[in-house]
Amino acid sequence: MSRNSYQILSDSIYFAVICELSKKRKSLSGSHPDESYEPFSDKEFDKDGKTTWHEDREWTKQYLKDMGLI
Repeated sequence: MSRNSYQILSDSIYFAVICELSKKRKSLSGSHPDESYEPFSDKEFDKDGKTTWHEDREWTKQYLKDMGLI
């Protein structure tokens, strides 16, 4: 075998290994195997301490105004 043939063979093997690893990783929901994502529900905002993005944005604007930063 020529050097070019070895390079092609090693590239093919490397590509196959990377494809197999990516298939296994896609089966995970997040960065940890026991992590999972639940469908989002508006009921989440009924819990204490939860706000919408817009409410939080308005609170932040008012906070910065009170501090004199904007």
